[in-house]
Amino acid sequence: MNIELEDLIDRLSSGEIIDPESLPEALRSHPQVQALLKLSRVLGQLDANQQATETQRSHAEPLGPFRLTRLLGSGGMGEVWLGERSDGDISQQVAIKRVRLDAPAFEQRLRAERRILARLTHPGIARFIDAGLDAQGSAWLAMEYIDGQSLTDWAQTQRPSLPDRLRLFQQICQAVHAAHRQLVIHRDLKPANVLVDAQGHAHLLDFGIAKLMDDTHREATVTSLTPAYAAPEQLLGEPVGTATDVFALGLLLMHLLSGRLPDDRANLALPQLVLRAGNPVQQRASDLAEQQDLPYPPMALRGDLDAIIAQALRIEPEARYASALALAEDIERFLQAHPVRARRPDWRYRAARFVRRHRLPVAAGITAVLGLLIGTGIAIHQAKLARQSAALAQRELQRAERINDLLTAVLR
Repeated sequence: MNIELEDLIDRLSSGEIIDPESLPEALRSHPQVQALLKLSRVLGQLDANQQATETQRSHAEPLGPFRLTRLLGSGGMGEVWLGERSDGDISQQVAIKRVRLDAPAFEQRLRAERRILARLTHPGIARFIDAGLDAQGSAWLAMEYIDGQSLTDWAQTQRPSLPDRLRLFQQICQAVHAAHRQLVIHRDLKPANVLVDAQGHAHLLDFGIAKLMDDTHREATVTSLTPAYAAPEQLLGEPVGTATDVFALGLLLMHLLSGRLPDDRANLALPQLVLRAGNPVQQRASDLAEQQDLPYPPMALRGDLDAIIAQALRIEPEARYASALALAEDIERFLQAHPVRARRPDWRYRAARFVRRHRLPVAAGITAVLGLLIGTGIAIHQAKLARQSAALAQRELQRAERINDLLTAVLR
């Protein structure tokens, strides 16, 4: 069975579409194989999305009040262009998303993204500006243009300190929490969807596969997520919730602090990730950091930060942090040297956190106690010397009195 299972994984990884009827009954009924067979229905579509060519169309035509100036990026869904307002009223740059003419399903996603972005208001989320149809009747979406670097590029080029990375990650958590409060689950959190501007502010992008919590009809498939950052419930086709984004935030945090994803997730094929979806994350950020050139020692991640990441990456959604805000708050506890919720504290841990939190007062207290002990020791020593001197003087007095008594007796 194991050999047949591995062979099936290899076939799926190579892009082969598997007919369930072609498999032996014993293999077809295996739970892991059933999960893999779900993928075979969509792998062909995924490959088609990635390889399809763009139907030729003019990029010189204006889109509403905007004209296209340069291509910012492209992918299976379409293209993102830098646009400038061309109606002469105001000067404004925007990022314009256009779908391929031969991708009606993606056009539906763009329309849904417009509906979602229109309800999101937060400084950490690229805001919706305008939308419409081009001359061919294809949808476009104009969003706030963020001139910045992706999360991983920012970490590599700026080489920020550990506290600076944690502060920036808290901004991401707050933006995700704001989306959750407005009943939106992102479902595709990854470094490329976080831009950091020149002022060090994080901005959350791409709500293309986001889901409204009150929308039971829009479910993302494995063709529309980033497998390396997907939560177990996404990979297995199970219901998603805010805990799904918390899992992705845990992976983002591990990548940001250690420079890598755990368990070789970045290099695993989708079927392999599906098979491992029920396995706990094995590697710790502190261990991964030892293999990277970082501006802080890997030891700085051990203990609290490893525990925080592990809490966010629990297999069971209910075992993770209750919200993105709860994750940000535990990081704040770490930064303030308070005990973190992700660890089970004992008196030694609490004492260590107290000392770290109050270093100067504790140092001053220790200095004062040492001074007191030294002063007391000196006083005791001096008192002892005084007693010895008094005893010696007393003996000398007694000796003098005896000599005096002896001389008096002789002279008589």
